[in-house]
Amino acid sequence: TMPFFDTHCHLDFPEFDPDREQIINLCQEQNISAIVVPGVSQKHWQRLLAICAGNDNVAMLIDFVCHLRQATTTTIL
Repeated sequence: TMPFFDTHCHLDFPEFDPDREQIINLCQEQNISAIVVPGVSQKHWQRLLAICAGNDNVAMLIDFVCHLRQATTTTIL
């Protein structure tokens, strides 16, 4: 079977804390071989790096567009 990739998953959000590892395992069982997690908030990047370090099939994507939008909004306000 062909492997699948989840190209946009916010697996780093706190809602996933209780069962994140189970979700990652279930993805692997369902032939989802990679999960890309966009880091939308700079304050959570270290947390996301830690998640990726413990899971070879989870990759971090720094979402600069979202980050710049937040920075611009904060600067304007």
